[in-house]
Amino acid sequence: MNDLKALLFILLMLLAALGSAAQAQDNGGDVPPFASVEQGVLILNDSLGEARDVFSAHNFQHLAWNAEGTKLAFILRDRDYVASLGVVDAASSEVILFQTERLEYGFNLNWTLDGRILFATYSPANEPVAGGAYLVDIQAVMPETGAIPEVLGSFEFGTGCGGGSPLPADRVYWSETSGFRGFFLTLTDTPYGILHSLNCGGVGVGLLDPATGETITIAPNFAKVVASPDRSHAVGVELDFEDHSVSRTLVYDLHTLEAVEVSLAGEPDQIMWSSDGENLYYSTRTPGDNLIAGLTDDQRLFLNELFGSTMEEVPSYVAAIRRVHLTANTDEILYQGNAYAIGRIVETGGTLYFSQIPNLDVWLEKLLNGDVPYDDFESGARFVEPALLSLTPQVSPEALFLGWFDQFTPVIDTQ
Repeated sequence: MNDLKALLFILLMLLAALGSAAQAQDNGGDVPPFASVEQGVLILNDSLGEARDVFSAHNFQHLAWNAEGTKLAFILRDRDYVASLGVVDAASSEVILFQTERLEYGFNLNWTLDGRILFATYSPANEPVAGGAYLVDIQAVMPETGAIPEVLGSFEFGTGCGGGSPLPADRVYWSETSGFRGFFLTLTDTPYGILHSLNCGGVGVGLLDPATGETITIAPNFAKVVASPDRSHAVGVELDFEDHSVSRTLVYDLHTLEAVEVSLAGEPDQIMWSSDGENLYYSTRTPGDNLIAGLTDDQRLFLNELFGSTMEEVPSYVAAIRRVHLTANTDEILYQGNAYAIGRIVETGGTLYFSQIPNLDVWLEKLLNGDVPYDDFESGARFVEPALLSLTPQVSPEALFLGWFDQFTPVIDTQ
């Protein structure tokens, strides 16, 4: 661990005193094989401490293992932010890059039930029509050299999204959740059709029938949608854009398209199913201190000159993970700590793994000292690198610190 990571780790330990504190360990037990990204390098980790660099790119947007855990599909971007679709064989480390239509920006990828890579592209049908509806194609391709993608259907896609943030923790959070402001785009094959987002904001979801190529809308204001392990249900947040306090968490039956509300103790930030489909894990973010509240007038003036506007706030948060049992209607807190956000949440083998993005204390100090450029994301991201933690509630209430891993993507035990 280098000096910077050591400093961040010490701060993480000091700030995680609000409940289950993360504790440094030589290892976290039987961590499953996983993929991660480090400074533009895709890495396959057989276990903690055993890693193989397999491919380099400007960045990686999304990673997804097939059901067997033998192949990892990914979306990469070059320095011109042109996206490509690829797959790596876990045993041989052989990488295949596919020739596809232009990948639709923001969409993630997945695997079909029959073992093909599922992805979304700009539709060539847009070209002859000026001012018409913007169409996106959903495609699938076998994970083999020379495989030809097949179009499964097309749908009208809402465009016009955009935005950014000067805070590196925001962009790390967006990378960890594979979505702008944490609003990722859903794309999942199910027995009832392909579940997919309807617009670039990730708000609204539909179900495409590959037999007809047509999509039906499930809900126009349904966001952060995740299919259950058996892909029969989908959970997400029904947003009320005028009053977020009345937003609801719903579980849709994808066969009947009927929804049931789930009562939660707080507004969910990210949601994930347990491996048995009986529980939901969800993260929350509670505002903490404004990190610039105690700055001197000279320091505030320096920040304002850097960003070209008046900086009123650099926020900090308390992040938590809770578990709700869908049948018993119990809701319990599993973890809480001072952190900007919880990024990834995944359960496998009875253990919950999650990434935690640090608050911006260290970055702000470095910025004020002139040790890091304010407009260099790569430099700033070093101070808010995601910490990977694990939690096995039936063994211990304490979370274990496993290391610093971007885009931690484990092989899921489906047995």
